[in-house]
Amino acid sequence: MAIMILSLVTSLMTFTQSYLHSANAGQQIRSDIFDLSERQMKDAIAIGQVDLQTITEFRSEQSLPVLENTMPGRQPAISVNTPYYYIAMMSYNAFSQGRQYTLNDAKKINEQFSGLGQLGFGVKASGDNANFTDHITITLKQGSTILLPDSITGKGGLAEADGAGSSSYSTMLIPYFDNSRIDFSQPAELIYLDEEQRQSVIYQVDFAKIK
Repeated sequence: MAIMILSLVTSLMTFTQSYLHSANAGQQIRSDIFDLSERQMKDAIAIGQVDLQTITEFRSEQSLPVLENTMPGRQPAISVNTPYYYIAMMSYNAFSQGRQYTLNDAKKINEQFSGLGQLGFGVKASGDNANFTDHITITLKQGSTILLPDSITGKGGLAEADGAGSSSYSTMLIPYFDNSRIDFSQPAELIYLDEEQRQSVIYQVDFAKIK
């Protein structure tokens, strides 16, 4: 009996230590993403103040890789809308217009994101009509848990034609997920599903690699 009790206690201690380690790792990753240091903000500003090639390469690095795809033709391009990403993009926007993007500007963005309590994904999506987003769903999967977005900016609106006489339409969708429901220490999958066409694309999300 004593051996069984000791074994149970040891198992519980191991589980508790593993859980605490995972929780601490998740908190650290979340902090790295949403609570930027001045050095991180300065680095993001610097990325935007070089040239188009530099910011294009940065955007490519921040795009999510595809795990599975059943969607023919052009698949959605997806980025993670973190404070670092926004600062870099807004810094480039200012740079391209001959304006200066300051550290104080970056701090305001960081504060806004920290207080939001949500993680957003920028989804550049395309369809064959202006209402194609009506039958689009976007979810975040971690293990057996499926997270629904709190909201999806752009969903339900009319997409714009890609050109005069074009039969292709595109728009930007931004699904927002509750940070408190995400385990940042574990990988996830972002699932883009066209329910009408029964087509989907699954993207890999590694929070530890996101800036």
